[in-house]
Amino acid sequence: MDQSFEVDADVIIIGGGFAGAVALRELSSRGVNCILLEARDCLGGRTRTIEWHGRVTEVGGQWLHWLQPHVWSEVTRYGLELYERKPIQRVRYASGGAIRECSVGEFHDLYSGAWQTLYAGATDVFPRPHDPLYAQAKLAEIDKLSIRDKLTADGVEGEVLDAVRGLASVSFNAPPDDGALSQGMRRLAMVGGDPDLLAQTLQQFRLRDGTRRLHSAILSEGKGSIELNAVVSQIRQNPQAVEILLADGRTFTSRAAVVTVPLSTLGDIEFSPPLAKGKSAFVSEGQMTQGSMFWLRLRNMPQEALLALAPPEHPLSYLRVDDEEKDGTVIANGFSPSRKALDPSDRSAIEKAVRLWVPKAQLVEHVYHDWATDPFSKQTWTMLKPGQLSSYFDDLQRPEGSVFFAGADYASGWFGFIDGAIQSAHVASRQVAAYLQEKGLEHSGSLNKVDKQQRVA
Repeated sequence: MDQSFEVDADVIIIGGGFAGAVALRELSSRGVNCILLEARDCLGGRTRTIEWHGRVTEVGGQWLHWLQPHVWSEVTRYGLELYERKPIQRVRYASGGAIRECSVGEFHDLYSGAWQTLYAGATDVFPRPHDPLYAQAKLAEIDKLSIRDKLTADGVEGEVLDAVRGLASVSFNAPPDDGALSQGMRRLAMVGGDPDLLAQTLQQFRLRDGTRRLHSAILSEGKGSIELNAVVSQIRQNPQAVEILLADGRTFTSRAAVVTVPLSTLGDIEFSPPLAKGKSAFVSEGQMTQGSMFWLRLRNMPQEALLALAPPEHPLSYLRVDDEEKDGTVIANGFSPSRKALDPSDRSAIEKAVRLWVPKAQLVEHVYHDWATDPFSKQTWTMLKPGQLSSYFDDLQRPEGSVFFAGADYASGWFGFIDGAIQSAHVASRQVAAYLQEKGLEHSGSLNKVDKQQRVA
């Protein structure tokens, strides 16, 4: 690369979520001049904090835990407070066309044996969970299997099968039958194989002031410029520079680029030279998640912390009552495994789905962000199909020339979580810094603090 060739920045970061924010902070702290391009009119990626009904509400990524080392180090760094969810008191579950109710302990006894058998051997397949390809031979065998394959082999049936498929549909944010068995095993290995600890890690703690507080804190230490409404259409590499072409006709140039877009949108960018075979194959196949998440304010509901769970044929396979309001309404969190089965914008359809659980329930209001149809995400978190982890993951992470990749979808550890986005950004930042040093490229040194108005997530 010709060092004398004039560029707009040392590095251009594409995407303003957590991976993009950490990359900006880490690279600029090394004296690297950065420009961050964000397609939306706001920052935060697939996290979004809003004020709704007088409370801090997350309509995107939210859960975190001290067992997630990268995000927890950021929580410690910025002195952020946790919000702990109330424990579940009663469970209703759907099976055989009927709604049944039981205690939390009874429900745990119902599904836990089959759940543990489903993911048995997780720590053998992933003995080093932050290095998911470490035990390649064992992984290759397991990664062939779908959730359906293993449940069939285990002989799980009846209400136990319905309960396990319901739980798995929440993890996959999709009907889980065709999902890779390795995905659940990989998550379980992250907590040493303890399913109860995994449940706590995935759904008990979030930030009291919202993910926006953490994102803004990270970005406040970054230096460089941010361009919102900057939709990248092409990334071209040549011997002089990386050229980033925007949909509105603008062009930016840099010595290197960090791409942090979700995997479902990677195919919307034209790469020259084309993406490597593994990345292209994955883009063609796609990933699993296709559902939606929303918060509901409901009337005529049981005044207790209720969990409702159903197999994915139910349009609202997960409903959890979190809090009771002073006016007698409750705030509940709902997941649908299929956006096609339950449109998050369809108020009457959502109320009808809730009434399958509580016949007299009334939907007062609800709030959501439709990540599946958002053109800059086209998905929620990434969950893989059989064979994709062992076949494509190494290629998905691998840099291509002067173009590097980061984000929750590319993470070695807590994939699909804020922790994974942060971890992958640290890796990419280190790779970029080493690349610039190896090529003998001097930093331009023109560093400017990020404008505060541009840091609103």
